[in-house]
Amino acid sequence: HGAVFPVLSSSVVHRARLSERGSAISIFTSIFDVALLLSAPLFGNLVENFSYTAAFSVIGLFLIFGGAVYAVWDKRMVAADALVA
Repeated sequence: HGAVFPVLSSSVVHRARLSERGSAISIFTSIFDVALLLSAPLFGNLVENFSYTAAFSVIGLFLIFGGAVYAVWDKRMVAADALVA
């Protein structure tokens, strides 16, 4: 988290329009709070009803899915930036 947060934060600043940077950063930082609010009870239930292995496996699948979505989204963003430039 200590290495990824600054990189993602600068990516948000770089990609947002100047007039929307404040909103983009506030949404970006609030995503962590919302994710914790939603995921803590969900994964706590998984640990309680199944096991730590099940919970970490589900988290791993979410991370792989999120990485794949970001990779596809990032290619489209790079292509759109190339068209504008």
